[in-house]
Amino acid sequence: MKIFIDTSVFIRHYYGSNKAVRILDYALNEEEAITSPNVIEETFFKLLYMETERIFGKTGKYALKDKFRKEK
Repeated sequence: MKIFIDTSVFIRHYYGSNKAVRILDYALNEEEAITSPNVIEETFFKLLYMETERIFGKTGKYALKDKFRKEK
């Protein structure tokens, strides 16, 4: 059976959710795990957004833009 891995599973795994770890472990070792390029792109974008908010206390793409502009 194929198991589709969505963005939420990757994000929860990144933040250390035991449930996400078990889901990925099962999908990778017991079944056939699949995902899509769109899920990978969305995961990257959401993690970038969430980590920017966590580190700088700001949200949105402009926080990153401001950060890199100030460092130059």
